[in-house]
Amino acid sequence: MKKNRASILTALMLCLPAAADDDARCLPTAEKGDAEAQFQLAGCYFDGKGGVERNAAEAFKWFQKAAERKHPKAAFFLGICYFHGLGVQRDPAHAVVWFHQSARSGDMAALYYLGICYERGIGVEQDFTNAVEYYGDSAESGHPSAQCKLAYCYSCGAGVEMDSKLALLWYRRAAEQGHAEAQFNLGLCYEHGLGIKAEPRRAVEWYEKAAEQGDTRALCNLGLCYYRGVGVKTDSRKALACFQLAAEYGDAGAQYNLGFCYEHGALLPKDLNRAREWYRKAAQQGHSGAINKLRILGEQ
Repeated sequence: MKKNRASILTALMLCLPAAADDDARCLPTAEKGDAEAQFQLAGCYFDGKGGVERNAAEAFKWFQKAAERKHPKAAFFLGICYFHGLGVQRDPAHAVVWFHQSARSGDMAALYYLGICYERGIGVEQDFTNAVEYYGDSAESGHPSAQCKLAYCYSCGAGVEMDSKLALLWYRRAAEQGHAEAQFNLGLCYEHGLGIKAEPRRAVEWYEKAAEQGDTRALCNLGLCYYRGVGVKTDSRKALACFQLAAEYGDAGAQYNLGFCYEHGALLPKDLNRAREWYRKAAQQGHSGAINKLRILGEQ
């Protein structure tokens, strides 16, 4: 399943310190200008703990006060508020300014977000070389998402010379920290021999780990492994279960595979109407194979 804004913000909450039992403990000190107390109070409002309801505007106000007093983590979260439009109008350029301030202290999350900004051209001019630099600094500090991004850059030569072995190294580091996308990509490396000798059994192991965390691409590929007998014994029941679950969660590849099964009577009874239904779902997501299949079946 793809990350949405809610899941990203939930993950960011883990970066906040444990909230005080009562925000009243922080308020007097915060009002006197103590940056750490201001940051603590902002965290209470950000995630709705410490005896207060979640309030993005109040969180922004206190993050700003702490950031202006050079609190590095507050600067990062102030950048997050500007980046996502939390308690303030969305302003990517301001987000970049505060990410830079936090990054100067070595904050690995701020470095990671700067990588995102430069990779996508959010708040700054797109610059893959700078993106790689920031991803690299964050990755070296142990940030799993930055490690996965850096691996991707090495895998396709974005902002850096293509190097499948370095891509493998960084995918592995992120995967070993439980990063689902990296686990999926490490599975691809083992299945197709990218940066390492192909080991289908190891590919299945990593697909399983990613699928257990809800990565639908990994679940779809796991279904293909069971269908084709790649790294595991052929198992039609498990293959179909993987395709169906991934397709229900919206994976275009799995939806295409279900359409194929219905079209050809593989794993399922032949049913061209059901085939069209699943091809249509995949095509709506831009799956080129599904679009072509619909043309062949006379729908487009």
